[in-house]
Amino acid sequence: MNYKLTLTALLLTTFFASTDLVNAHDGRRMKVTVVNNQLFGQGYISGETPTDDGGGLVRPYYNAVHGHFNNVGSSAAIATLPGFDILTPAEDGLIGFDVTLTLLSGGKWAGAPTQDGTGLAQDFGTPELSNLTAAETLFLGMNGAAGGFSTESPGAFTIGEALSGPVEDIDLTYEIDLQPTDTIYFLEWQLSTDNPGIASSESLYTILSPDGANHVEKMHFQALALERHLGISAVPEPGSISLLAFGVLALFSGRKRSS
Repeated sequence: MNYKLTLTALLLTTFFASTDLVNAHDGRRMKVTVVNNQLFGQGYISGETPTDDGGGLVRPYYNAVHGHFNNVGSSAAIATLPGFDILTPAEDGLIGFDVTLTLLSGGKWAGAPTQDGTGLAQDFGTPELSNLTAAETLFLGMNGAAGGFSTESPGAFTIGEALSGPVEDIDLTYEIDLQPTDTIYFLEWQLSTDNPGIASSESLYTILSPDGANHVEKMHFQALALERHLGISAVPEPGSISLLAFGVLALFSGRKRSS
C-alpha cells in the first residue's frame, strides 16, 4: 500500500467534509494563455461575483498567484488552489495539442516582516527566499486522481491532452506534513506544449501561505507582495494591451461555472 497516497486521500476527505465548498473551484486561479507565441499564466479570481483580494480580480502581472493552506488534523496542511484553466485554446493555437505543467523546484519565504495594518501600502522589502528542507516536502496531485509527485521527486501533469475545446477546473492538491505559521511556500513550474510554434513559459509560481482566522495570520499581504516579486510585470510586445483586454473578457464571460 502506498502510504502517502492513502494519507492524501484521508486528508482530502477530511478537508472537503469540514469546508464549505459550494463552489469548490472558485477562487485564485491561473488561466493558461499564449502571448506572442509563448505560454503564460494569468492569475485571476473566479466566481459568479468574485471579490478583489487586494491584488486585482485579474492580476496586473503574469505567472504568479497565491492560495492559502487549510490545516487538517493536528500535523498537516492541504490546499486545492491555485488551480488552472485553459479557457481559450482556439484563440491561443492550442487545439489538437497537449499542454504540460512541469514542476521545476520549490522554495519558501520564512520570517517575512509582520503586517503593520496598512495592507497593500506596506513595503515588505525584497523577499529573502530559501530552499526547502526535507521536512518541508510538498506533495502534489491533480483533480484528486491517484499518482502525483513531490518537491523531492519532481514530475509533470498533462493538464490538456489533444485539446478540442476549453478545459476548466484543473485543480491541484498541495499537501505538506506540517502546519505553516510564519512561512510562505512556493512552487516553480513551467508550461509547455507540443505545438512547435509556441514556446514554453518562463518560470511560473503557485504560492501558498498559512491557514489562519484573518489576513494577518494568513500572511495574505505578504503573499501578494511575493506574487508581485515573482510575477512578470512587463506586458509582452507587440499588441499586448489588446491581448490582455481579450484575456480579461475571456476570464469573466467565457468561463462557465460547474456546480
